[in-house]
Amino acid sequence: MYDEYLRNHLETLKYMESGPIMMLKKFQTEELHVVYTFFTAIGEKEWLLECLFTGFSKLGNQILDKFENNTKDLQNYYTIKELISLRKGCIKLLINSFENDQDFYHKIDQCFFKFINNNDQSSQVAKNLPKFMDYEIRYLKKKTENEIEELFEYFIQIFKFVSEKDVFKKYYEFFLSRRLVSSYNIDEEIEKKIILKLKLNSWSNFTLKMEDMIKNVQASKENYLEFQKYQKTAMSGENIIHIMPWIVKQSIWPVSLKINCILPKMLSNNLNVFNEFYQKQHSGHILKWQFNVGSSEMIFSLYSVTPITPSTKSPLPIFKTGKAIKAKKYNFKQYLLIVSPFQMIILLQFNSLLKDSPPTYSFQELIQLTGIPEKTMKITLSGLCTKKYPILKRISYSKDNIQEFKYTINLKFKNSQRRFKLMKISQNYSETNKNVNMHWVKKEREVLLESMIMKIMKSRRVIKHKELIFELTKLLKDKFIPSITMIKQRTNNLIDREYIEKDVNLYRYLA
Repeated sequence: MYDEYLRNHLETLKYMESGPIMMLKKFQTEELHVVYTFFTAIGEKEWLLECLFTGFSKLGNQILDKFENNTKDLQNYYTIKELISLRKGCIKLLINSFENDQDFYHKIDQCFFKFINNNDQSSQVAKNLPKFMDYEIRYLKKKTENEIEELFEYFIQIFKFVSEKDVFKKYYEFFLSRRLVSSYNIDEEIEKKIILKLKLNSWSNFTLKMEDMIKNVQASKENYLEFQKYQKTAMSGENIIHIMPWIVKQSIWPVSLKINCILPKMLSNNLNVFNEFYQKQHSGHILKWQFNVGSSEMIFSLYSVTPITPSTKSPLPIFKTGKAIKAKKYNFKQYLLIVSPFQMIILLQFNSLLKDSPPTYSFQELIQLTGIPEKTMKITLSGLCTKKYPILKRISYSKDNIQEFKYTINLKFKNSQRRFKLMKISQNYSETNKNVNMHWVKKEREVLLESMIMKIMKSRRVIKHKELIFELTKLLKDKFIPSITMIKQRTNNLIDREYIEKDVNLYRYLA
């Protein structure tokens, strides 16, 4: 009777509207617990495990199909969020429906590993998981301690399934470096906590650079306190700009290409003083300034009447770095702007007054005055002329030709806020691929693969092709899974360089 009414119809039962796969998709906890109790009692647990694998694989693939090739970061953020929600739902079903059955736990893990490392999406999760965490860390203040712990727990669970951990590592290092030198108040203890969790779930030196980044930042903060004392003795109070340089090692940080620019005299003098201070402590070290990274705070003052400084009889600056101007006799408004270093350099060009009115510069004139490249200038200026915060007023004689655009200070600027950020556009993360270049990941893989081949060949001397592939996959599975094509390319390269030789399906080590 059992064979006639149930066993012969298991395949039909699997996909029917009220079957276990539909229950899994709808996360029907109570119904699935009844199904689990019944089918385990009659010895059809394996069939139920197959249903679970099929159902969650479909759900996982549907989520990962939403990935778009780094054109819409926000969409990719929500895709990772959906993936984490799916994992939460699976664990909830495991506890409430499947009574913490370890067979079901392992089957869920197998399912996640398979669809996350699908050939079409193999690197998408590795790239977008660090982006997701970058956004979440910036807004942790809105979360409770329990929510933070839960977030970290599921982040690490998804990380465990990622086979291309070397890609994840590159992207995580990039976003960590941005967070550490940004204007956001990032809790270093939180960063250390995540790094420790990553370290416990990866190979030994996986987090070495990340830990060194934290150390560099801590050392820079200690340097800053000493520099403040030195700066007061080396410069007069009016000329001091409070700068806090992050001293980082080029070999550790994912430093982008240096963009040269012409610095305003006052800023240049302050940086020269820091160079003197640093050379006294670290003789022989060379500092290369990266003005395309970091943030600056400026005071933007809008006067009804142009005030004059009594000591110098010169107009007070409209844009000022440092403390706010105290001028009670004049009616004026002040705003605190958080800008990128390039935006600061541009705004300081507008401080000179011509007949009680600010100067007007063309696009090309600003490039000549600041030395900022055209493409970077275009992005930087767009952040100063937004509809929400139009600090600069753009005068355009042609809609298409940016070379004819002219810029001046928006003297009619009004805003209810007294403090706001303008650096969002100029430091957009949508160009991450230019900083975290997959080309370098590929090069590192090639070097690592060749070193592993040589390690195996030295110990085995002679090995079959299939055995070599098996050994390499076993050694490198924690970092990435090498393709057969890549293995062939690296072995051929070693053959050409006469490190090994091939005889039909055998490889021999050449001393």
